[in-house]
Amino acid sequence: MEAEGFKNTFEVNMDDMLDKTMHTFRKSKTNTLANHWKWNPFNLVNKHYTRQSDQLLDLMVEQSIPKRIYQARPNLVLNIGNEYLTMNLMEDLAKYYKNTALNMPKRHIYTRFVRDFKEFTLPMIDYAHFTNPLQTGNDNGFIFPGEYVG
Repeated sequence: MEAEGFKNTFEVNMDDMLDKTMHTFRKSKTNTLANHWKWNPFNLVNKHYTRQSDQLLDLMVEQSIPKRIYQARPNLVLNIGNEYLTMNLMEDLAKYYKNTALNMPKRHIYTRFVRDFKEFTLPMIDYAHFTNPLQTGNDNGFIFPGEYVG
């Protein structure tokens, strides 16, 4: 992949990134950010997923990944899958842009589902490219911005 311009400059084992067999948004019925962070850490079905993602996030923060993204001044940050890790990583990245005149890069995610994204996801993810065509509105009619890519 180096020939295409992709070069690994940090030590993260890609095998540590679990596939999305279960995700904290699934079957959780959270409607607010406060409820999401209050109840999902105790969801025992997904605990193995969140624990592994938390350890991976700690490793990425130790290697200054959010800071290195900030220093690279990208126009777009594309996250692939793993909404839980994406939301936490993008929240850490936002801290670097909080007190600067620089514009925050667009934060996109390529994932399977977008139907469970609520309004409180917008400060962390701007746009979703999803492979499952099921896109439904919330009770209030909100539909997360995104596109079906097949």
